[in-house]
Amino acid sequence: MSLLKLSVNNLRNLKEVEIRPSPRFNLIVGPNASGKTSLLEAIYLLGFAKSFRTSNPKKIINHQQEELTVFGQIAQQSERVIPVAIRRNRKELQIKLDNRMLRKRSELSLTLPLQIINPESHRILEQGPKFRRHYLDWGVFHVEHRFLQAWKDYFHILKQRNAALRHFVADGLVRAWDEGLIEKAGVINHYRCGYLQQLTPIFEKIGHEVFDLDTLSIEYRPGWPKEQNYSDALNLSLERDKASGYTHCGPHRSDIAIKIAGQPALEFASRGQQKLIITALKLAQVALLKERSGKNCPVLVDDLASELDQKNRAKLLQALDNLGTQVFITMTEQSLVDMDGIRDKKMFHVKQGTIQEVA
Repeated sequence: MSLLKLSVNNLRNLKEVEIRPSPRFNLIVGPNASGKTSLLEAIYLLGFAKSFRTSNPKKIINHQQEELTVFGQIAQQSERVIPVAIRRNRKELQIKLDNRMLRKRSELSLTLPLQIINPESHRILEQGPKFRRHYLDWGVFHVEHRFLQAWKDYFHILKQRNAALRHFVADGLVRAWDEGLIEKAGVINHYRCGYLQQLTPIFEKIGHEVFDLDTLSIEYRPGWPKEQNYSDALNLSLERDKASGYTHCGPHRSDIAIKIAGQPALEFASRGQQKLIITALKLAQVALLKERSGKNCPVLVDDLASELDQKNRAKLLQALDNLGTQVFITMTEQSLVDMDGIRDKKMFHVKQGTIQEVA
């Protein structure tokens, strides 16, 4: 799948923009603060109905306007074209997909799965487990659609158990929620482990063949001690849970450890190597999604030159070309990357919120 047409109105400094991207490579060039990242943000809105730059939706609306709109035409594998529109004012969000109003963002994500590689991607290594869970669950969601319902069911039960803990009810009433929690945790754990078994060899291969990174690995941590089953872990943590008023162990506390040569990548890889490791993680998910579902997942690359030298920029371009998917890349100067070997491409120049296709 790919984006055939993009129209943007009043998103940050993009007051009125329309482009028809290439189904493969799209190079977006312009000075800092010109609107390059805002264009990627508009595409991201079509897939997630939210920004990757801020959690405050009001900040993405042009300060002189009351609302923004983003419209796209998405080409499916079946050659069917699906229209999608996002309207965001300062109070509400409206999503329209294939002429239907949506209430759930998950359906939008299934229509246009997106991966983004940007400076904030480093949070996967640097910050808390929630960023790594988000990375993992994005992949599981897209290849195992039953995962989402199991996840929702688990959190519903977890909410009830936590409420019982906060209200200091009898132990038996707290444990009444454990059976359902254990069942859904088992389903979630099964899907996650199965996904990582398929993802890890692809990640290792890309790391080795594309970026010359050997002995990469991913270790799954389920959210409770590995030497215990989940039932025992819940029993053993009950007193602690009662004291704090919430459930300490479970899939909501899971994590993945990303390693190089058996050591944590954050501690033992250089900054440049860490960038390559994160890139390999993202590309592995795109490759696995295509292998499992046949879907081509568009990739957004913001600030390609950030922390990558010329050699590794060329390697990344080749890896993206090999994936055969649609790519949007931003950079400040065209000279930072050699696109001569890329055949199906377009270049757009961005200046002060205006975008022009360059012949």
